[in-house]
Amino acid sequence: MRLDKFICKSTELSRSEARQLIYSGVITVNAGVVLAEAFQVHENNDVMLDGQKLIARDSPEPHVL
Repeated sequence: MRLDKFICKSTELSRSEARQLIYSGVITVNAGVVLAEAFQVHENNDVMLDGQKLIARDSPEPHVL
């Protein structure tokens, strides 16, 4: 999955906001700064935003009636 999409799935940020974070150098993947929004990340990668690990949300949880 693209890094910008992963950030969007992990946060409430829009794709353009995610790109701004990537370009600012605050996103790391496996302890290395990544500056390309198209960088491919996988489920076994450690993606960090300002020292906090990001975890992609799956589809929204079903509502219980």
